[in-house]
Amino acid sequence: MEYSISEADPGELKELDQAITDFNIKIVPELPRAEIHRLDFAMKNARGQLLGGIQSYRVNWGILHVELIYVYDDCRNQGIATALLNRVERIAKEHQCHLSHLDTFDFQAKNFYLKHGYSIFGVLENAPKGHSRYFMKKDL
Repeated sequence: MEYSISEADPGELKELDQAITDFNIKIVPELPRAEIHRLDFAMKNARGQLLGGIQSYRVNWGILHVELIYVYDDCRNQGIATALLNRVERIAKEHQCHLSHLDTFDFQAKNFYLKHGYSIFGVLENAPKGHSRYFMKKDL
């Protein structure tokens, strides 16, 4: 079989997304089509200066995924990350999410997430070299 690999265009990506959705429903028919709802928030001070933010989304299968939380160095240890995480977890629970998951590195916020009830379910070592990537989850 001869083949070639090229960059996928938006139409091809949409077709592939539809194909995996159809496959998922065939295998687990009780699941509705996956719907992703963004939960992205910025924290600002009274002057409108950006202090930090969170990027996350919930899936209608009852799952919250936290992509990132970032708080600028001079704004840390003031409860900003906690407030952002609490906000998206609360919204997720209001929409019947029962599970949250994320990944973080040893040089990022592993201990922050542990403090907020997340547990490690996997570790990818030497990624990047000399560091570990932690995969974490929390029952909501």
